[in-house]
Amino acid sequence: GRFDVVPLIRKANGQDPEIFEYPPEIILEVPMEHPKYEWFKELDLKWYALPAVANMFLWVGGLEFTA
Repeated sequence: GRFDVVPLIRKANGQDPEIFEYPPEIILEVPMEHPKYEWFKELDLKWYALPAVANMFLWVGGLEFTA
């Protein structure tokens, strides 16, 4: 799908790759919308949430969204 979360794959020292799936309960996604343009919500876009990260910005359409 459009927003599939891909697994983490680790390969080191010539060993076979290890695949780690993320449990669904730890995946945090935020639906995006615009305060002025109603049609923006209809795009059905999502942004990932990183609660442990500060000082991140998302710049969209001249607007700045802080973490």
